Amino acid sequence: SNTHMLFVDGGNNKVGINTSTPGSGFAVNSSFSLKAVGPKTSAYTIAEDDACIVGDCNSAAITLTLPSATDAMHGRIYTIKRMDSGNSGGGNMLTISRNGKNIDNVAGDVLLANLDALVLQCIGASGGWIRIGSFLAPL
Repeated sequence: SNTHMLFVDGGNNKVGINTSTPGSGFAVNSSFSLKAVGPKTSAYTIAEDDACIVGDCNSAAITLTLPSATDAMHGRIYTIKRMDSGNSGGGNMLTISRNGKNIDNVAGDVLLANLDALVLQCIGASGGWIRIGSFLAPL
């Protein structure tokens, strides 16, 4: 019954969902959801259609491996959260593997403590990944 559930303005290169007047290239006038996976309790390679990945290190250390950054995925964003089911992780580590590309110009993987979260964005093959947000649990 909504005549503008999906609106395409080809003349201005804009698409609207639930709006006939998109003010940006893509405008959504409604709630939406993104794919969330987990909690992961063992090694996992992050997929291209994942958006939020939750890791649980209560039973063992785990590694979440990013896709190797490419120019084709420039702009892709992942949110990664560690949330151990036993609230302590038993000294286990959650490692975010950079898969050969840098994170913030550093050639090293990232470790997350329990309840910490990190938002990463791909900036292309040469730039790798950048942190665009993080949350550290209070002490």
